This record gives sequence, structure tokens and C-alpha cells, in this order.
Amino acid sequence: MENLTGERMSNSNHISYSELSTLNRCKRLWAYGYEWGWKPKREGAALSRGRWMHELLAAFYRGDDWIAKHEELIDQADLANLFEEEIELFHANSDLFKQVMTRYALQGRALVTYFDEKGAFVERELDIPLPSGGVLRVKIDLVATDGDTLWVVDHKSTEDFDKNMESMTDIDPQLSFYVWGLRALGLPVAGAIHNYIRMRLPAVPDINKDGSMSKRFIITDEPTVREFVARSGAKISPEDLETYIAKLPQDAFFRQFTTVRSDEELTATVSEIEAKVQERELVREKGLITRTLIKDCQRCPFYKPCIAALKGGDEELILMEGFTRKEEREEHEAMPVDYEREEVAA
Repeated sequence: MENLTGERMSNSNHISYSELSTLNRCKRLWAYGYEWGWKPKREGAALSRGRWMHELLAAFYRGDDWIAKHEELIDQADLANLFEEEIELFHANSDLFKQVMTRYALQGRALVTYFDEKGAFVERELDIPLPSGGVLRVKIDLVATDGDTLWVVDHKSTEDFDKNMESMTDIDPQLSFYVWGLRALGLPVAGAIHNYIRMRLPAVPDINKDGSMSKRFIITDEPTVREFVARSGAKISPEDLETYIAKLPQDAFFRQFTTVRSDEELTATVSEIEAKVQERELVREKGLITRTLIKDCQRCPFYKPCIAALKGGDEELILMEGFTRKEEREEHEAMPVDYEREEVAA
């Protein structure tokens, strides 16, 4: 179907890590976005949570005025086609982003940006040659230094911290390839840092019926608790207050995990990535555009046309009504409105 497939959008010799990740997640999703070039029409009102925070963090680590960048993103948002509830949500979230970033700048474990002849090594796109030919395009969030040691940094914004977060960073192939790729380009990074930011504000304690401060566990921090006690007049002895504060986790909102990969792991990761590149060509050649049907499918931007095709419906009609081809909207390649999760092809 010409309008459905059309001309291939992805280059055979150049491939991005995002494209490989999407291919690994669902070949049908990959085909819609990368092979056939479709994008939802109702996008461009605002950056997703993760991308908005990336913009603010990039400004922060470049040494720019991140607050001015925040206001710029608000001004650039196209709210004309949104419902009133969506506009309210947009403003609520943009305010949250600003407050989270303010706290990060004051309380987060700030990293020292590495500068080279091109300037701050922040949000930099690199083409990394693969050993067997071809090029993998990546975007590095940050390269930071702690003196003589360089680290590649990846920012992650998330609603909650998972107990398995640290163990999962140990098997993250993305930063393994970043480490390998930067070394191949002559930058001797020692390893990777996963920079996690929790996208919520500290909660305030409750006040019991007798006027005392509730001691039940909440996700908060010391300044918030002390300010709450001073403002509300909640009853709590100085000793109990200090005990309560001492039990608060110090990394409830910002966490960093450092990983160092062995040469064997880096080599194995590159080999697997090259196999994924070959898999893409096999998918194209054989037409193996299969679906990965999981519970999260309903959150996919292409859920409706995908399911319509699966059930024998008019996939092309849904695409023509709700989507547009990338080449038709190159003048405003904004990111999708998405407040519930990170972008699908993150």
C-alpha cells in the first residue's frame, strides 16, 4: 500500500540507537515510525516529560539559564488544538518540571561538565563507526569529569524509584555502547553514570487528630519536614523530629549509579548491536514486521491502526485521519505530548 509503506525513511548505512531500541521492542512500531515514516498529527503541543527535563538539564550543564529555557519551551508549545483539560495538565506539568529542576540544581549531585574544542559535551550527536561497517548514530546526554576521570552520563526521569534500578543499570547495553564508542573516537571515558531524577515533589506529613505530626512513611525530605513543622505548628518533640528526619532516605529524589564495564562486556555488546543491525535488514528483506503484543500496547501511539490491521479493519484510513508522514512536517519536528510515560522509542 503506497500511502502506508511508501519510501523507506531509515538509511541503510546509518542507524540510531533509538531505532534499534524500537526495533527490539516491537517491529511493527519500528516500521510505523522508522520504515514508513508516520507520526501522530496531534503532537507538538509540548515535549514529553523526559525530553522536557533533558532540555532543562542540557541548559544547566552548558552553563546556560535553564529557567529561560523552561520559559522558552512553554512559549513554543502549540496548545491551540488541545482540550481545556489537556491545557490545564500541560501547565501543571510544566510547573512541576520547573520545581523539580530547581530542587535538582540546589540539592542534586551536580556533575562537572567536560569541555573540549567544540565546547560543553552536552546533548551531542555522534556517528560511531561499527567494526563490520555502517554507522550507529547516538546522542550523548553528558560527558562529565571528576578531575582526571571522564564519565558518560545518561539522564533518566521517572515517577518512582524501583528497587531493581541499580541492578538493571549493570546490564544496560546503551551505556556500554556509549563507553565503547567514545573510546573508539579517542575519548577515554572510564565508565557510565545513570543520573536518575524522580519526577515528584516532597510530600508534607499529616497532622493527627490530637494535633501531633504523623510519623507514617512518606516520600519527602528534611527541608520540607522542618518547614512544615514550623508553619503548621504540628506537635512533635525536638527529639522525635530529629529521629524522624534521620530515618529519611537521602536519595529519595535524585540517585546516581556508576558502572564500569569490562573490555569483554563492551566487545560483546558491540557484537550484539551489529547483530541487531543485521536483523533490521533481515526484517526488511523478509517482511518480518511482527507485533509484540503486551499489556502496554494500548499506550502505543500506533495502537489503533495496528489493532485495526490485526482485526481486518481499515488501517490506512486510520493512518490518513490521525497521522502524517514525516516528510510532510519537517518544518516542525516537535515531540509528542506524553505525560504518563517516557517516549515509546526512548
